[in-house]
Amino acid sequence: MPSWRFNQKTASDTDRDPIQGEFFSGEAIDNVAEALVREAIQNSLDNRLDAESVRVRIYLSAPGEELHPRDAEPFTRGLFEHISAERNGLATAPDKAERCAWIAIEDFGTSGLTGDPKTWNPADDEKNNFYSFFRAEGRSDKSGVDGGRWGVGKYVFPLCSRANTFYALTIPADSRQASLLGRAILKSHRVQNVRYQPDGYFAADPAPAMPPMPLTDAGTLSAFTALFRLSRTTEPGLSVVVPWRLDGEDE
Repeated sequence: MPSWRFNQKTASDTDRDPIQGEFFSGEAIDNVAEALVREAIQNSLDNRLDAESVRVRIYLSAPGEELHPRDAEPFTRGLFEHISAERNGLATAPDKAERCAWIAIEDFGTSGLTGDPKTWNPADDEKNNFYSFFRAEGRSDKSGVDGGRWGVGKYVFPLCSRANTFYALTIPADSRQASLLGRAILKSHRVQNVRYQPDGYFAADPAPAMPPMPLTDAGTLSAFTALFRLSRTTEPGLSVVVPWRLDGEDE
């Protein structure tokens, strides 16, 4: 059963506190909404498929559309014990009984997150957008002429969530295999006196010697698409959902 999982901290792990505000030090960001729109659109343009027009859809849940915790539970299972932990870096963590407002950003006419999702140790010259988006900090597969920055720009997504959390549903142009993976980025934290690493993933059941793997079963992807009102069907591209989005007064 898919759920959120954080790895326990081991003796060889560095105590990391990667709450993402520092990734924008020195940048002129008036508010996170402006940063989200700018970076999301630029990244979509940089991943345009040849001869395709890029379309970006941004959907904000309206008042009254917020998800009931019962409806969201299949995609929040295992998360609340971590986002409610003390000293996890969250300023206003959502409560388990709280309804969930969200924002969805989808692009069309783009390549999606191409590359093998099983990769955890890519070659220096290997281009793997899936790896760069989910498994690397400060790494980008973009050339100097590209305007967006997967290495930094992707952090606007968790930055816009009160839980520092996002989901990405992608249909890559190379494989056409739809998949879903979620990521939460906290500080090192304790749950029931057990120390956990900052990064958590909503992923398939763990497999030996494999990184967190995305979900690919049609039922789960269909339920996620319907719940968060995504418009993607079979088109290549990327759909990002930011749950418990920041309101204007939280920015």
